[in-house]
Amino acid sequence: QSIERMLEDGYRPATLKERHQFYTSEFHPEKTQAFLPSEPQICALDTGSETNITKFPQYTGVMNFFIPKNIKKTAQTYLPESLYYDRNIYIDPIRALENLDFRLTSRNVLAQRLVYDVDANNTQCQCNAICFTCIEKAKHAAIAIIKSLHFEKVYLVYSGRGFHIHVFDEEAYYLTKTERKTLVKKLPYIDKSVSDGTLSLIRYPYSLNARVSRIVIPINYKFMINDRNSLPQFL
Repeated sequence: QSIERMLEDGYRPATLKERHQFYTSEFHPEKTQAFLPSEPQICALDTGSETNITKFPQYTGVMNFFIPKNIKKTAQTYLPESLYYDRNIYIDPIRALENLDFRLTSRNVLAQRLVYDVDANNTQCQCNAICFTCIEKAKHAAIAIIKSLHFEKVYLVYSGRGFHIHVFDEEAYYLTKTERKTLVKKLPYIDKSVSDGTLSLIRYPYSLNARVSRIVIPINYKFMINDRNSLPQFL
């Protein structure tokens, strides 16, 4: 029933052909560069661990980290199910990659951009998957969280399966893991491992969430589910 509801509301995995179409004609990393306050030092991609739709079966279940020199070409080559950027700000990103050490507490990490991950899966919706109802619940929760924050540079991003609240106030970058845990303790529908800094990856804005065929886009409060800007051309 949950899969039927997802399909009914238009949430379905993208095929490899559709991913290629998106990353060839619709993906514009310059939009991401204009949105983020600085270029990410490290990015990562998952070729298809959730959907099992992958160009490289040998990488299923593996997170592939890389330095984003030409992220559009990388995306066209791997046709990822999910594309991420690492929120950490490193002294030496090469050392982080060599050691696969992305911990907020690492001596190689100077700071970490603050993001709250509001997940529609946590709304306890009766669909048990993703549908318009739980996405709408997550949106209202995200807006309420933003209004409760004491930061100025706060931006809302639709992830395809929920919402990411990006905080670009520099003081927020230097919050400790303990301080981040305290901030997220009572917030609704939060993915705590992302929001408290345990996991440093977050979806790359303007990429494709191929699990549900939605574009990851910055939005305003008037955003409507299935807004044309969030739908790739193949839908």
